[in-house]
Amino acid sequence: MKRKLSYFICLLLLLMMTQSAWTQNAVEERAVRQVLETFEAAYLEEDPSLLDEVLSDSGYMMVLRSPQNPGNAAVFDKQQIMRSIQGLWEKVDYVEHHHTQLSIELHGPLATTESIISDRFADGNTRKSPVYHILARIDGNWKVVFSSALMAE
Repeated sequence: MKRKLSYFICLLLLLMMTQSAWTQNAVEERAVRQVLETFEAAYLEEDPSLLDEVLSDSGYMMVLRSPQNPGNAAVFDKQQIMRSIQGLWEKVDYVEHHHTQLSIELHGPLATTESIISDRFADGNTRKSPVYHILARIDGNWKVVFSSALMAE
């Protein structure tokens, strides 16, 4: 009887630890989703302060590749990507910019996301582009440190 009780207590403790880890992962995944939602809002509101909030101050890089010329890629640091996106906002009016088919994987202080960015513009045009992000937990907050997108033209 004592042995069965010991097994039961061990099983119960293991179950509680698993539940705690699952709950923590759910919290972290929600925080990563919030970063991507803020990124989306930055585009729709054309708000550089929102971009600044979600992009890492150090180590940020975005690689844009074109299917028409996959050998060419543009690489930006944070200030360059912010200037580039602000220049884009002057040319294009986003009506919709959101991540679809989103997949998030947590790796301790890092997270990776894969998704399709769906854009709809004021002129009626649309675009869907696969995008890959790496986020890092920096000072308790998730920040985008790397993005790679295959931009349809």
